[in-house]
Amino acid sequence: MREPTNAGDPNIKHHNSILITGPVGSGKTTLYRTIPGRKFVYLFDPNAEDAIRGSDDIDYLLFTPEVEDVELAVKSLKAGVGDQGRRRREPKTYWEWERDWEERYENKFFDKYDWIGFDSLTTLSEAVMDRVQYLNNRLGKHPQQDDYTAEMTTVRNIVRATTALTNVFVTVHTETQKDDLTGRIEGQLVLTGKNRIRVPLRFAHILGTKSDRNSKNEVRYYMVTKPERMYPNCRTSIKGIDPQIDVTLDWEKDLTQQGIGQWILKGTS
Repeated sequence: MREPTNAGDPNIKHHNSILITGPVGSGKTTLYRTIPGRKFVYLFDPNAEDAIRGSDDIDYLLFTPEVEDVELAVKSLKAGVGDQGRRRREPKTYWEWERDWEERYENKFFDKYDWIGFDSLTTLSEAVMDRVQYLNNRLGKHPQQDDYTAEMTTVRNIVRATTALTNVFVTVHTETQKDDLTGRIEGQLVLTGKNRIRVPLRFAHILGTKSDRNSKNEVRYYMVTKPERMYPNCRTSIKGIDPQIDVTLDWEKDLTQQGIGQWILKGTS
């Protein structure tokens, strides 16, 4: 059993953990550029590279599905019904990422960075499921309960290990869902099962992103800091922060004085 510690002790290391959630094109990945400090990000979304390419303070690696990861043969929900795949596949995207992460961790590679990012946890989860089904000899078939359980556990372990290591910035896609009982349409994290609840528990700040056009037909980007219908998970410990903040970037100014850098890190430093 550990001895009690003083939360105000400057020798105690406190890690910042930020989860950004929102639909495609709402500015999630771009906000990564506004965090002060040196950053290393794992990219799993094919289009994420465009949002951070050219940043002097961001190093990144891209892990996206290869042809061998994707099953093209049609499968039915009926047992044993479906076309036979024409090629032997072994999805290696997650396997290659795991090997890369372990090597960098053992070599203390991450020590030189202030932040580690994952963009997005949604597509990383898909890579995990591909690997799980391959190991369970069900690749290309509809997942079963033990596939889901293994995938959820792996994703939670990734989040637990990384948030314990350093400051972490993670993006998760959202989608709209209609509640069968109330008929209300609400936003939902695109994660598997109870990971929609358990993964957010590991983060100090959960922020939503959305975009809209103003009266001048200009696209503006916003950050949601408190729960609302489309962003029920949002929360932050920053006191006095507005429920919605305009985080549209001015590319002629210092990006780290905008977005996350302006509003979140001032309250967590």
